[in-house]
Amino acid sequence: QLHLTRQIGYHVVQTYIPSTVFVVLAWLSLFIPAESVPGRVGMGMTTLLTLTAMFSAVRQSVPRVSYISFLDIWMLTSMIFVFSCILEFILVTCFNRTGHKRNGEKVRNTM
Repeated sequence: QLHLTRQIGYHVVQTYIPSTVFVVLAWLSLFIPAESVPGRVGMGMTTLLTLTAMFSAVRQSVPRVSYISFLDIWMLTSMIFVFSCILEFILVTCFNRTGHKRNGEKVRNTM
């Protein structure tokens, strides 16, 4: 009889908690006014690049498998959330600059 256990504490502390913090940080960028372009772009891109670097380091430390793991799903979901914050900013900025300020406010309020 063989008994195997998995220690998940390492990945919780090294991957899941930091990536959750970065996603929340990206969401907090939505509270920065749309007129503050350098602040929002800097915050969004820094968060996205940090997540990319963190996840590439994590992928190198886990064994290669031929199927999709929960870690892959978590990484992709985190990246999608951060990218959607950047996409929201782009939409609001485009609407504001083309004179559709009302549509920009609608997008900002619905997202």
